[in-house]
Amino acid sequence: MQGAMTNEKLKGIIPRIVDGVFEYIDNSPDHIEFIIKVSMLEIYMESLTDLLNINGAKPVRIRETPTKGVFIENLVEPCVGDESEVMEFLAVGNSNRKIGRTNMNAVSSR
Repeated sequence: MQGAMTNEKLKGIIPRIVDGVFEYIDNSPDHIEFIIKVSMLEIYMESLTDLLNINGAKPVRIRETPTKGVFIENLVEPCVGDESEVMEFLAVGNSNRKIGRTNMNAVSSR
């Protein structure tokens, strides 16, 4: 999904989408304001882990209310201003993933 993020030809879908979002914002009229938030959630064996919450102080849970609809309670969602900030959060989230080797993929997500 991420590919080789520093190589333009080998970039995966995630960095390409991030580039596209910020390109769209750059080409938008100045009177329009955008708020971009980043979150990374891992689902493994019916357990949720917020990959951006380093200390894991509050557990994340799926909730639903009539006003908000379905949402993830206690999910960390920092605001970002450019592609480099998104990539920094991706690096943090990736370092917190639970991974294990499989016969098909050495960094398979768990």
